[in-house]
Amino acid sequence: MNQTSISGKRKMVKCANFVCINEGRIGKPIKYRFCLSCIRKHQPYVFECDICKNIFTSEIKNGKLPKTCGIKCKNIRRYRIYGKTWRKEHPIIYKPVPKVDKTCRMCAKHFMGFEKNRLYCSVKCGQAYYRKYNKLIKYYKLITERQKQYLHLLKPQEVLYVPQR
Repeated sequence: MNQTSISGKRKMVKCANFVCINEGRIGKPIKYRFCLSCIRKHQPYVFECDICKNIFTSEIKNGKLPKTCGIKCKNIRRYRIYGKTWRKEHPIIYKPVPKVDKTCRMCAKHFMGFEKNRLYCSVKCGQAYYRKYNKLIKYYKLITERQKQYLHLLKPQEVLYVPQR
């Protein structure tokens, strides 16, 4: 593709417009990658997608030639270039979680567990505790709600503070 012109001063390459068969120059500004006829026409340029090889029309944005036809192909291209290498350079390091010594709320048995907020040694103990104490919790909530409802009827000296649990 790279050819030297007759004078030998600058290299000529195929025009960056996919449809055009003329030659453009190699240069820093993007406009030099197009032939003069493509620069003078004020139309969107035609490009070929690097990923799916579809032909698409686009204008030059941010001074860069578009290399993909859409967002899907852009994401695929980005992953191919950066994704694999980044993961190799930054591998996931798993830190070991220390075991914690705890006592079961239901049977008062000591057990070792990874979770800090675990309260019962097994599922059975958790279900038994819930069945046993759930009625008491509901009853306490019912009493506090009733007390709040009738606070306005009591005299100021009879009003007691009811803490939330």
